[in-house]
Amino acid sequence: NLSSFVYDVTAKGGNVTFSSENALWIDHSVFPLNAAAHIEVPADGPLAGPWKITLSEPGVADLRLTFKPHGLREDHTHLGLVVSDFVQPFGSFSGSISLTLSDRGRLNLAIVDAYGVCEDHRAVW
Repeated sequence: NLSSFVYDVTAKGGNVTFSSENALWIDHSVFPLNAAAHIEVPADGPLAGPWKITLSEPGVADLRLTFKPHGLREDHTHLGLVVSDFVQPFGSFSGSISLTLSDRGRLNLAIVDAYGVCEDHRAVW
């Protein structure tokens, strides 16, 4: 699970230091990541091209993924004070994940066309 702008912790100067929602799930175990994810969505819209997702926590984790959208589900609800704009593309992830595990040392994973979803949700209520 990787996020940007959800439960992010910022340092003086406005730099995001980590997001408390970021974690990797491997072999039924969760590994919290204390670094912020950088998620780059194409400027022309979520289906316009690949998304770039990176995360770097020196000595702990390095993640470099490309998400290729195949389609999306979306909902836009505007009810006065309640606003929800939700876009959830589905597609495939490719790239690499490198993670240091206390009991296994360094784990390097190659990700090739793994099916999944991304989402962009802006809500006011």
